[in-house]
Amino acid sequence: MRKKISLMLPLLCAPLAFWACGDGESNSGTSANGSVSEADLVVATFDDLPVCSDKREGATAYVKDEKTAYICEDGKWISDDETDGDDSSSSVKPSSSSSDKIDSSSSVKPSSSSSVKPGSSSSKKDDPMSSSSFKYEQDSTAYEQPDVVKVKDKSIAGVSQKGPFVTGSAVKLYELDGETYAQTGKSFTGKITSDNGEFGVSSVTLASQYALLEASGYYRNEVSGKKSGGTITLNALTDLSDREKVNINLLTHLEYERALYLVGTGVNVPAAKKQAEAEIFNAFGIQGDFANSEDLNIFSKGEGNAALLAFSILMQGNRSEAELTELLTKFATDIEKDGEWNDASTKAKIADWANEQDLNGKLSSIRSNINSWGLGSAPDFEKYVRNFWYANYGLEACEADSKGVVAATTNELVEAYGTKTRYICNGEGWVEASDIEKDTYQWAAGEDGEIKQGSVTKSVNYVYDGAKNAWRNASTVEAALGGCTETREADISLNTGKVNGTWYICKNRKWESTNNITVDTQGWVEGSDGDIKKGDSTDVQYKYDEALDQWVATNANDVSLGLMGCTTNRTGEIGKSGETYYVCKNSNWQVAAEIDYDTYGEKCTSAEVGKTMNGKETATNKYYCSSKGWVSLMGDWTFDVPKEARLNPEITYGTMTDKRDNKTYKTVKIGDQVWMAENLNYADSTKMPSLKGKSWCYDNKAENCDVTGRLYTWAAAIDSVALANDADNPQTCGFGKTCTLPAIVQGVCPSGWHLPTYDEWQTLFKAVGGSSAAGKALKSGSGWSGNGNGTDTYGFSALPAGDRYDDGIFYNAGYYALFWSASENDSNYAYYMNLLYRRGSANMDSRSKYAGYSVRCLQNSN
Repeated sequence: MRKKISLMLPLLCAPLAFWACGDGESNSGTSANGSVSEADLVVATFDDLPVCSDKREGATAYVKDEKTAYICEDGKWISDDETDGDDSSSSVKPSSSSSDKIDSSSSVKPSSSSSVKPGSSSSKKDDPMSSSSFKYEQDSTAYEQPDVVKVKDKSIAGVSQKGPFVTGSAVKLYELDGETYAQTGKSFTGKITSDNGEFGVSSVTLASQYALLEASGYYRNEVSGKKSGGTITLNALTDLSDREKVNINLLTHLEYERALYLVGTGVNVPAAKKQAEAEIFNAFGIQGDFANSEDLNIFSKGEGNAALLAFSILMQGNRSEAELTELLTKFATDIEKDGEWNDASTKAKIADWANEQDLNGKLSSIRSNINSWGLGSAPDFEKYVRNFWYANYGLEACEADSKGVVAATTNELVEAYGTKTRYICNGEGWVEASDIEKDTYQWAAGEDGEIKQGSVTKSVNYVYDGAKNAWRNASTVEAALGGCTETREADISLNTGKVNGTWYICKNRKWESTNNITVDTQGWVEGSDGDIKKGDSTDVQYKYDEALDQWVATNANDVSLGLMGCTTNRTGEIGKSGETYYVCKNSNWQVAAEIDYDTYGEKCTSAEVGKTMNGKETATNKYYCSSKGWVSLMGDWTFDVPKEARLNPEITYGTMTDKRDNKTYKTVKIGDQVWMAENLNYADSTKMPSLKGKSWCYDNKAENCDVTGRLYTWAAAIDSVALANDADNPQTCGFGKTCTLPAIVQGVCPSGWHLPTYDEWQTLFKAVGGSSAAGKALKSGSGWSGNGNGTDTYGFSALPAGDRYDDGIFYNAGYYALFWSASENDSNYAYYMNLLYRRGSANMDSRSKYAGYSVRCLQNSN
């Protein structure tokens, strides 16, 4: 008894890189006469059935014109009606393929109903790119099965691309059974020979034309531009009967499971692959009559190549290799049975990524990455990436006639859904709309100055600008006061307003902050310099500044002191309010310093520099006219007062001229000694190499040397180079060395003068009353800080020149006067004389020879 035919899908399975094999489950239920979707083979007429050979024993077929199912038994095709019906649950073994010749030129195109434009309405609420409207129709040649053809000693070449696999990646070619499409166990090995993904497999001999190619390795990531962090494996099912070139890519990889499923329904391999290719592309909103998947190349021109690259980029996204693998597996499983990708959530995530890449200009970076590899120019992939996210966001096609259209996404699964984000068609594509574009979309013209709340962003206000016939963003002030128009600007009663405590005026069609002045003084005429007047709108008082020719805000002293306003022209004026003197400075009455009112009214111009005067209010005060104005001779130290002003006017000074540089110095006789009354200021390191890098002006300011002379190291002061070169008594002197100096050391001093010794300083102390009184007697009568002035009884006029530490920092100007002696203490220290602001004594001490001190030269005795 023959069994009743129960048509089930064949269990076709072949290894697919990192995917699990499909189960090949049968469809539930069949019609009385079987179902075309359940048959191993579908033909138009009974005459189209292939020979029922031993290899086809148990295979099922469906004849369309008879609407009848058949089974191959004992060399004959037996119809469903001829079988007994007592075992309807029996199943049929997996089908063998037909030996009919494949018509490789057969046309396989999507039906006219498959055309889906981005943004077209979807039958699925949560998936604007639902493929339910896409239907792929095969023609009759798709069911013509080719003969099994042997392949003999053929070389197979191609490129393996995700991005391109890198050099050294492995490639394998597996032989497939010509009827079951299962691997036979026979394989051939090749490898990627260049970084563009090229590979070759030679001497291929197969029992059938069907083969599975597999590429495994690292690849170049199109998105990052870098080599992948992990490896992947891609496959390609191919018919080698009439080809020697096979490219391996994501499309060949993902079509594999779907193609095998279709082969199980009776569709031949080329037609099955073509349908799978179309369905995969359709899942990404791509339609077109493209080349076969194994002929596509991401570095070649053409729409199919561009579509492949876009598809590869979208699948890659920002995924790791493991995440990409997982996505590919889920995708292949999803489309295997019905050719539809139903994962709306994943589509939305990919669309969000594509949206971010597009709107942030990152697609150009991806193109640059690909082109930088130097393997070829990337085709025009961008439009397919854009169309994918457009369609997933539910946006209509953006064309010239839809320029300016603003729309929100209709896809509940994308990130922008339910937000204030809107998109605008610029005539070439969709871009994110600005606030004003989305908020004022389809608004009619308004009245000049009209304020209106945004349609989308309710917190933003817009003002209609009649001069430009357009809506624009309203400022916070405009939102409160209304638009600033030409009419309001011309009307003083309308052109001001107050917002959050600040006054504004309508000017040049904008509200400008006036800081109260303009509001208060609009229409005021000029006044007299210093006049004070209360504002018209506030309690603020204003003063008229004649030099500025305008009213300006007063300060508290302008009003309270009764001195009228301090203005530009009154700068420097002294006024008295109560018992306090004030000076007009920087437009404000300030408490005057003693020098201000003590010298008030006395000129101190460049012509008067050097002039001195007693104070007008305090006659005991003395002032000096410097290039910077009056300075006190009684107060703390300043370099602004020249050395001449510090000399004792009661002393008759002598002079000497240093012939080396023609500088003239004051001199004074104290006891039996004749001293310079000024600090030495000789600096020519060419004539005296000892000075090179060993003398300085205080704070490295040349003008300071004009006042207090230079600061010298001990080696410079004694002219160590000259001593070393002395033909009669050469001495190596300086830091870290001891030497026997001559009785008189000229050092840095002019001819006829010398650097005083320890004993000669002591002689000076005795001449002025001893060490304890010498400090007071030798210090200048002015310039010492901290009330440290001396009496300068003898005209020595020691100035607090300060010093330079051996760390290179300057200290103590105004507080210390330190002078080298020609006597050394030890190899590192030499003696110096010191006067301190807080002491009345003069002392000798020793310090590092690296220190920078002043030099007072002593005249050689006759």
